[in-house]
Amino acid sequence: MHQIIFFDGVCNLCNFFVQLILPYDTKKVFQFASLQSKTYQKILQVYSSSDLLLPSSSSPSTIVLFDGERFYLQSSAIFQILKHLSGWLHIFYIFRFLPIWFTNAVYNWIAGNRYKIFGRSDTCLVPSVELKNRFLD
Repeated sequence: MHQIIFFDGVCNLCNFFVQLILPYDTKKVFQFASLQSKTYQKILQVYSSSDLLLPSSSSPSTIVLFDGERFYLQSSAIFQILKHLSGWLHIFYIFRFLPIWFTNAVYNWIAGNRYKIFGRSDTCLVPSVELKNRFLD
């Protein structure tokens, strides 16, 4: 089963991050969908009665990784993603040893300022024809 990365589809930084991941996901572990997508709402609905800790459905302020068994948020999601990437991006996985309160604080600062620093677009990312099967919505 693929892991699904849910990202803010109108955030320029988030779209850049997805574009950065794609070439280094050589094993094609990840599929992608925006937090604004029907797929995300459906996943939350399906797992709403489970014991899983669910992310908020109302705020696209965090990246969400769903591995089929668990939801990862904020820096935990980033580290889980980095764990599966090849190439130079994998080197950032070493930061997983920092305290989670610190990495989440850095993540939250970036997330809180992402539109101001990187801007936002009016539409979600449209994948190329060869990458279309990696995107769920």
